[in-house]
This record gives sequence, structure tokens and C-alpha cells, in this order.
Amino acid sequence: FALGAASKLSVNRGVRIDGLCLLGAFAKAPAAASHPIFLLPPRVLTCVQPVLDSAFINAALHSETRSARSSEHAEIVQICKEISRQ
Repeated sequence: FALGAASKLSVNRGVRIDGLCLLGAFAKAPAAASHPIFLLPPRVLTCVQPVLDSAFINAALHSETRSARSSEHAEIVQICKEISRQ
């Protein structure tokens, strides 16, 4: 999904994409999957979602993109938020 969205954004709006971070599924859960956050009830996770989004965005995007200086940047930030919630 992310690769398709980035390609479409690049072609349709002439946005230059210098890099892309792709996340995917795994056959065997890594050790990080045993993190206590995965044991929290969904209601609690919903409350902490803004903090999780912020941490993901800060790690995944360049500072100029994070500041959403243009509508294209704002769209990329929104796409990343949607991806981080999957």
C-alpha cells in the first residue's frame, strides 16, 4: 500500500521521493513483539495512540516532511499515521 501511494503521489503531483521506509509482516515474531505494550487492552492503546503516532512519525520522516510545509508533506504524514496504526 505504502509503495503504491508513494509512487502515485510522486507521479501525479511531481513530488520527489528520496527514500521510503517499508514495514512488513513476518513469519516468526521477533523478540520485540514480546514488548509489554502488546499486552495492553485496546482501550488503553487508543488513548496512547497519539504518542505512538508521534514517535513513529519522528523516526520515519525527515524534519521538513514532519513540519508539513506543503500539502504533499501533510499527505505523506497522514499516510504514515495510517500505516503505523495497522
